[in-house]
Amino acid sequence: APFGLEGRDLNSFLCDRGIIQWSKGQWRLTPKYLHQGLTENRSFIYHGRNGLRKTQSRLVWTEKGRDFVLGLIG
Repeated sequence: APFGLEGRDLNSFLCDRGIIQWSKGQWRLTPKYLHQGLTENRSFIYHGRNGLRKTQSRLVWTEKGRDFVLGLIG
């Protein structure tokens, strides 16, 4: 697992520290960290159960963001 934590545990850790929050069905950076180049959104296309194409966005850590998180974890 990245950062030595499972995704759920990492999200909980970052949420508890006010870095990310769950909003509108996805994790987002809080305003304090939003414009620091820590993450980027990546969109991908998939096919839903009904066969229609759908798009979903994911929060992805940049190299700067990974370094930031590793510094928090210690």
